[in-house]
Amino acid sequence: MTDEKTKAMILGAISDEQKARALYSLVIRTFGPVRLFINIVEAEDTHANALETLCAR
Repeated sequence: MTDEKTKAMILGAISDEQKARALYSLVIRTFGPVRLFINIVEAEDTHANALETLCAR
């Protein structure tokens, strides 16, 4: 069983990943599909998915 503090930290991390994804998606919309930012968006998705999987457990 995960304590409430740990749960809050994981949910906060998911929120941070989503905010970062939104920021880099905006950069891509503004400046075009720069590969560096596309890679970062994909990494943010991977991180968020991993954290969501952790939450599901």
